[in-house]
Amino acid sequence: MILSIERWFFYVERANSATIVSKGSTEIKNQMPNVRIEVNSKRSAGDLFKILTNGPNWPKWSKVGKFELLKDGDSGGETINSIRRFSTGVLKITEQITAMEPNKSFSYRAIAGIPVKSYDALVCFNENGDITTITWTAEFTASKWLEPVMKVVIHQILKTMATDLAKTTIVV
Repeated sequence: MILSIERWFFYVERANSATIVSKGSTEIKNQMPNVRIEVNSKRSAGDLFKILTNGPNWPKWSKVGKFELLKDGDSGGETINSIRRFSTGVLKITEQITAMEPNKSFSYRAIAGIPVKSYDALVCFNENGDITTITWTAEFTASKWLEPVMKVVIHQILKTMATDLAKTTIVV
């Protein structure tokens, strides 16, 4: 399954980078679809934030095979404006951290490796007693023909990531 998804991403990414002409126009109509996932965890917001913002640990709790820090952030390491790459097989997604509020929220922008444009995501942690709700949202721009497919694909990826994060037993 992973191999076929990776091949599909490669195909779609190449197709999406081409000029699309529809009804005599080169204009691509874009929308900003929202994907929203909510998952509950027994971990504290602080633990979940530390796990999510520690890229080298991603292969230990998620489906990510490899992590690379390509550029340190403004305050060094994985902070605002850092550039990170996550790889699984041939799929390599590069992202830039755009905002962080310790133990509360984390946001990033995909800058390469995903067949959509203007992909921005926000992960929020809300503690309520012994339960922390992880809310992972994403907005992106895609061509009209690609949008419904990418909405489903991104929803499934974020659901898997949020669920894996909620269930991890990794020690922080």
